[in-house]
Formats: sequence, structure tokens, C-alpha cells
Amino acid sequence: HSLACFVQALEGQRVVVELRYDSIIRGQLLAADDQLNLQLGEASYQALQGERRSCEFLYVKGRHIRFIHLPGNLDPAAAIEQ
Repeated sequence: HSLACFVQALEGQRVVVELRYDSIIRGQLLAADDQLNLQLGEASYQALQGERRSCEFLYVKGRHIRFIHLPGNLDPAAAIEQ
């Protein structure tokens, strides 16, 4: 098992993804694969000093991800067991 299993347990929840080049994506996690490539729906993209843009669907390559902020109501132990 890897960290990807934990991220896959978040599918269906709203997440905040911080990218390596100082931008943030917020949206509902639709799918995640073993390389942490993410598919997000009802998403918004915002550069550090830029405007927020809404997107119906976004695909993020895992190599561009710096952090995935977990939802506040998440029980990590329960998510890992799932």
C-alpha cells in the first residue's frame, strides 16, 4: 500500500490541492491513480497573485502537486482502513 491509497479514499470529497508553482486548486476529488494524478470536478484554480477561475473539470498530474490539504472532518485511520 502507498500514499495513493489514502488519497483514493478521499474520492467524492472536496479537497484543496497546492501545486508546486504557487497556485491552488479547490474542487471535488473525482478520481486519483497510483501516481497521484487527480481528476477534480466543480473546481477553481487560483495562482498566488492571480484571479480565481472556475472549471467544470480539471486533471492534475501528480508531479505538479506540492500538498493535498485534508478535509477537517476526515478521520485518517478510518480512511486508511477503507
